[in-house]
Amino acid sequence: MNSNINLSDVEMIKVMLDPRRYLIMKHAEKEPVTVKQLAEKLDEKPSRLYYHVNKLEEIGVLQLVETKTQGNLIEKYYQTNQDATRAYNIDPAFAQKNSGIIMQELSRVFNQAMFAFENVMQKGKLEDEEDVTSAKIAYKSLTAKQVKQKIDAYDILISGTDGQKNLIEHLNTESSEPDDGEKDDYVFILMSYRMKDAEKS
Repeated sequence: MNSNINLSDVEMIKVMLDPRRYLIMKHAEKEPVTVKQLAEKLDEKPSRLYYHVNKLEEIGVLQLVETKTQGNLIEKYYQTNQDATRAYNIDPAFAQKNSGIIMQELSRVFNQAMFAFENVMQKGKLEDEEDVTSAKIAYKSLTAKQVKQKIDAYDILISGTDGQKNLIEHLNTESSEPDDGEKDDYVFILMSYRMKDAEKS
């Protein structure tokens, strides 16, 4: 599956923006696991993960690879689908009708980042060598095409094992393409933080 997946369901968007989605995919990557095993790894109740697992299976991110019967119990083993895309877009028509709900979910994600950032600052560890919590803000005058190229470059760099190699190829292609578009002023914001720093004690 190489093309991006368009999300057009509120509950699916909530799942994809939940950090547990990444952790589930991570722990199911190397070997098949049950929901119970995932719950033990994530220190969660199985009942809180069944919904997420079912939604991830629905769009093909997780695959049901084996089913075992233990007495009266049926154990389902899931594994991350290595061929599934890691890129997801919100369907434009759905976004237009549900902008309030989507912004609410995005705000939840941004608030987690801000909380983690504040946590690190209060501990005096901002820009510490052992900590990579960071916020970068840049103001640039660019054409719309140049903005798109920078966004694509960022996507390439953080995705897959060949990100750096693919980025160099992308930049070489970018520099050879003419661009006579009108420039406008843009703001770029990049934040990184450890997920555990966003957890409230």
